[in-house]
Formats: sequence, structure tokens, C-alpha cells
Amino acid sequence: MNLKTIDFVYKWTIIKNAKNTDLKNSISGFIGNNILGYVYIDKQTGITLDVYYLFDFSNPIIQITDSLIDKKIRLMLRYGSFIKHIEILQNNIASIINVLANWRLRL
Repeated sequence: MNLKTIDFVYKWTIIKNAKNTDLKNSISGFIGNNILGYVYIDKQTGITLDVYYLFDFSNPIIQITDSLIDKKIRLMLRYGSFIKHIEILQNNIASIINVLANWRLRL
């Protein structure tokens, strides 16, 4: 994947079939095969993927299988571990997720 840093920082991303990648140990305690998270720049550690949800899907249905927000758990993946796996969400889908995540975080 040839992404420039500007292409994916401060954006919602997914990692499909994460349990079949080198990320499997990081998410082994959670239910779901796919990751939904937000990429940002951490001042101390650099580019980071903050994992919000794990999910499964069979088109067109997406089922959230685990919510790290609900469990009050934070899982942050560093650049080297996720960069070769991420996909950027389309703007319209990312906008909806952004609204929902902000609403959930305020609860």
C-alpha cells in the first residue's frame, strides 16, 4: 500500500481480517475480525491508530461485535504495526462514524 502520511492521518480507517494479520495478538481478547479506528499523531509516540470497535460484516450488513468505548478500554496501535493493513473510509461513511463516535464518547 503506497499511502502518503497526509492520506490517512486524522481519518477513520478500517483493517479487514485483522485476526489474520500480525495484529492478531493485539486484538486476541476481543470479538470480531475487523478493526474500526481513527488515525492521529501522538506528540510523544508518533502516528497512532486508536481502535474504537471490532466488527464483522457480510455485505451490506456490518455488525459491531466489540466496543472498546463501552468497555472503557483504549487500544492504540503504532504506525509500524498497522500501516500495511489500513484502508481509509469514504468521506460520507467517515462523517457518519465521526458523529456517532463523538456522541458515544460523551455518554
